[in-house]
Amino acid sequence: MLGHSIKVDFLIPGTATGPLLHIEDAVSIWGGIDIASGRLIEAGHPDYGATLAGKLLVGGKTKGSTAGPGALLELMHKGCGPAGFLTFGPDPVLLAAAKAMNLLDRKPAPIAIVTQEYWREVLRWCRECPEWLLTLDADACTASVAKP
Repeated sequence: MLGHSIKVDFLIPGTATGPLLHIEDAVSIWGGIDIASGRLIEAGHPDYGATLAGKLLVGGKTKGSTAGPGALLELMHKGCGPAGFLTFGPDPVLLAAAKAMNLLDRKPAPIAIVTQEYWREVLRWCRECPEWLLTLDADACTASVAKP
């Protein structure tokens, strides 16, 4: 694989490039991620210890309380949050945090969603090319991977 692109829809438009980080299991933003470092600290989570800062989060389903959007907003404000999100469907915590960032005149991280057909392709990227860079581009409506 030399690089590949797929069509995506953007819930929150933007452009971001960074290492991809696939988090398959849902994570609690409030209490599951260290706000000061962006490190996943949820006990028993399969991705415990992973750092979200600057990564493009693939999957990224959230769980937990209504404090999640506020915690994600603080994480993003401190520069410790993901650079963007590529998901299989809309997530209310991600959307609420992005909307709050807009209200505070902060640039939210882009949120792109993919269809079932393309989701399988994205998971293949995560398995076969975990060190590659993922780019979300709202102008082109694409997500793509390429060697760094």
